Amino acid sequence: MSTLIIREPTIEDKDAFILAIQSSQALHKPWEKSPQTEEEFKAYIKRSQLINQKCFLLCDTSKNIVGVFNVSELSTRHKG
Repeated sequence: MSTLIIREPTIEDKDAFILAIQSSQALHKPWEKSPQTEEEFKAYIKRSQLINQKCFLLCDTSKNIVGVFNVSELSTRHKG
């Protein structure tokens, strides 16, 4: 089994992210609209910093992006 790393995206991931999205576009279209330009990627990174949304990259040990997942509308209320 391969080792996988989950991490938050950074602006340095722009080129690899866009290339990965373009490579898998046929698989996800029309269900998913992912960032495909530098502007869209910057907006994606900005959105991932919101308190109610988190974005993650799934990478292999060579740091290649092999997947992406997003969690949105997280509750900020804590029960105590």
